[in-house]
Amino acid sequence: MIYVPAMREPVSQLRNASGTMLWRILKNIKWPDDIDKQIKEGTESIDKIFDEIEDLNNVRAILNKEWGDFHRDIRYKEAAIRFNSTDLTAILKKVEVQFSPNEHMGSYTVDKLGDGLRSLFYLSLVASLIKIEKKLLIEESPVLRIVAIEEPENHISPHLLGRVMKNPKNISGNSNAQVILSSHSTSIIKRIDPELIRHLRINPESHTIVKSITLPPKSSDAFTYIKEAVKAYPELYFAKLVVLGEGDSEEIVIPKILEEDNIEVDDSSISIVPLGGRHVNHMWRLLNQLAIPHVTLLDLDLERGGGGWTRIKYVLVQLLKNGFNAPAILTPSKENIVQLHELTNLHKKDLNEESLKQLMEEWIPHLRNYNVFFSSPLDLDFSMLKSFPDAYKETAPRGPSVPDKETELSAYEEKVKGAVKATLKNENSVGLMYSPEDRELMIWYNSLFLGRGKPSTHIDALTNISKEDLINNCPSELKELTNSVKGLLRAEILINE
Repeated sequence: MIYVPAMREPVSQLRNASGTMLWRILKNIKWPDDIDKQIKEGTESIDKIFDEIEDLNNVRAILNKEWGDFHRDIRYKEAAIRFNSTDLTAILKKVEVQFSPNEHMGSYTVDKLGDGLRSLFYLSLVASLIKIEKKLLIEESPVLRIVAIEEPENHISPHLLGRVMKNPKNISGNSNAQVILSSHSTSIIKRIDPELIRHLRINPESHTIVKSITLPPKSSDAFTYIKEAVKAYPELYFAKLVVLGEGDSEEIVIPKILEEDNIEVDDSSISIVPLGGRHVNHMWRLLNQLAIPHVTLLDLDLERGGGGWTRIKYVLVQLLKNGFNAPAILTPSKENIVQLHELTNLHKKDLNEESLKQLMEEWIPHLRNYNVFFSSPLDLDFSMLKSFPDAYKETAPRGPSVPDKETELSAYEEKVKGAVKATLKNENSVGLMYSPEDRELMIWYNSLFLGRGKPSTHIDALTNISKEDLINNCPSELKELTNSVKGLLRAEILINE
């Protein structure tokens, strides 16, 4: 094994001392049998050059006189000054690597390099040793060399990390080497195939738990999506809690609300990962396997394709697949119990006032017990617009053109109908499950969120909402989510203590 420590000092590895990488390389070189004789003969001419320098002879004469005053041993009568080594062992002890040219057209030694370059050179030494062993076909070389690298990101600027990671990948590409590295850097982790990652964490009993990363089957559509998702958000591996959301809006709104409620996202090691609601079941499976607490915010998308009861069914099915108890999951209230065979057709349930009440008052609160929350009745953008209409409307001073309800009723109704169809993304939608106020607000929804970028709209609006107003009047689903986050963080602290 070659251990590459977090603090990398290549100077120590360039000494020809037992165990160093230089020693491992040099000891296996096939030197000529008469190498010492060749060295001695080759350096005699150098000694003659120095012997002809008058001042140097004066120094030698004075040194011998003073030396002769102290001893009478004939064996050490003459003291000579030599500027070269006369055998291979002596030469190898003085080997050093130099880099040139510097700004004065000279050379640098390793100890003159900065921390980052020294770290990079250390890694290149390791790669060189592996290649040399293979190229020289040394009989004593190991069948397998394990290279253990600790925190390769140390002292390295972020833009060089991609180059750094090529080194262990190249090393592991050799038939005689395998690399194991540890890291706390998301910049490193995102450059590694999730299938090659092993997740380590310490449990309450102070035991280290090691797990591989569970991905969907390679034959499934979800495989590439989830693989790219965890590469795009590698911070989830290090999180104490993960918030899964639908998209860009959640990435902006949720951290703001958490921070205004005195939950520091970074200090609490919270990762907010937008997945667009796709394949969230696989992310649940991954986080459950890694024992990372998580909450999920999905869009209810009432009267949109795939929304409403279809969304509820999807969540129930995936929770069951993740090992939750069926009777508990399928019983939102004492009066309402869904049998497993009934779950198959749940998405076909008629959407009327009675079923809407059941959905909103029983199923959505019930699923909060499993840390699954819904932006209802539509999505987070609509919920925030409903909660803070003035702040959001102020982000577009000119706003949409809305006919007067009193004097232009027909034109007003047509405007609303068009907005409903655009918002619900269906030419046949009329928004029956929405109030007249909600349908009117869809005119603004189209202008603010479909007509321009959602992130910019939220950023502008949030600057106009005070901390107290945001906490007190934010959508109920976000209040519930925030409370759940607080509870999970408290539990995590107690477990660690």
